Amino acid sequence: MHRNSLTIAGLLIVPMLAGLAFADTIPRRVLIADVDHTSVQISPDGMRVGWIFTDTAGRHLFVRELAGSSEREVAPGTEITAWQWSKGSDKLLIVTHGAAGETLSALPLDNPPKTQTLISGSRVRVIGANATDVVASVVTSSADSTGVFRIHLDGSGAEKLADIGDADAWWVDRDMRLIAARIQNENGFALAYRRADKAWVAFTQAGPVDGLPVSVVSASPDGSKLYATVGSNSNVAERGMGIEEGRAAIWEVDPKTGQKRLYATGLRNPNGMAWESGVLWTVVNERDGLGDETPPDYLTSVRDGGFYGWPYCYWGQTVDDRVPQDPAMVAKAIQPDYALGGHTASLGLCWMPSGTLPGFPDGMVIGQHGSWNRSTLSGYAVVFVPFENGRPSGPPRDILTGFLAPDEKVSYRRPVGVTLGPDGSLLVADDVGNVIWRVTGA
Repeated sequence: MHRNSLTIAGLLIVPMLAGLAFADTIPRRVLIADVDHTSVQISPDGMRVGWIFTDTAGRHLFVRELAGSSEREVAPGTEITAWQWSKGSDKLLIVTHGAAGETLSALPLDNPPKTQTLISGSRVRVIGANATDVVASVVTSSADSTGVFRIHLDGSGAEKLADIGDADAWWVDRDMRLIAARIQNENGFALAYRRADKAWVAFTQAGPVDGLPVSVVSASPDGSKLYATVGSNSNVAERGMGIEEGRAAIWEVDPKTGQKRLYATGLRNPNGMAWESGVLWTVVNERDGLGDETPPDYLTSVRDGGFYGWPYCYWGQTVDDRVPQDPAMVAKAIQPDYALGGHTASLGLCWMPSGTLPGFPDGMVIGQHGSWNRSTLSGYAVVFVPFENGRPSGPPRDILTGFLAPDEKVSYRRPVGVTLGPDGSLLVADDVGNVIWRVTGA
């Protein structure tokens, strides 16, 4: 499967995937832990990586120190379905599966690994954790015990925060003061959120859901507003605009008042969001069916109240004649800031300050998941867009490439989310290999 790899204690540690390439100017240190059907996480301090290894005896949780070569098995013989670091504490949080369902436990990082059971249910999801509390969604056969709970790690009990028990993604701020959930099912989509001093509030958009989901939930730099990206329910509104209400947009929510509004519209499938000098930026996946390069996916600043063309037009005011037209909407369509190429599936986005990687100025890092609907594939890379004076200022530069086989029949890896770790390294999530890449200066 891999070349240039080393097997240690039953784990495959891959310092360099065959064919993976880096921009030549980047001195780099890369750590990748690679095993089947697992999750891999970097600790909040950026100094440890953990992963799950599956063998005939069960699922084992390992921790490896990034500064050295030693790894430690901390949860032998358990079927671990999820886990998370507890920020600021000496505990791991693990969800194990047994005959009675799932159990959330706190596991000390130091031996002996004596677990403390916190809560149980048929489905348990860890949302966030700090040194004193963990927030988890729990589904059980009882409505009273289904919901979102804040659980105290000292064993003093749990507080029910909300009746929403099974959302598909969560966002938590650093101090766990603000927690948001996205929910999507046959009835539509919703964003629910809570502040420590406020009750849970949710807004929903009804209607059948066959298209693109609520992709990302984030917050303004000061935490005063929440933002959610929502993709369209179709390619070019071929089933009418009725099912597109509230979609192809970025929503803004005020957690203090519960007020919500459409912040920007006409964005066919907005994904990652990032802030630079008080300006919101996003990457958008455009419509299909017009060829390999038309229209391009793009990176753009997001204007409050701006309309970006979908479904009537693209890349400014280029009309899509497959769509019944509205000339007034075409006339006000904003041209995006920066083209990324057709069907690159640009998903992840983060701001990277100058000096994070040697030779790289200020700019945006983009995780490109890669195309499926082109005669020749594109994307499958982590790229960098340089900025000057708050605007894109030159051609994109590769940070990581070589995820795709030369004959395009195999994708070794597919990057998605990108972010900067607490230690200043660039972290790249990969949803084919279930890995996290960590890239730093030498």
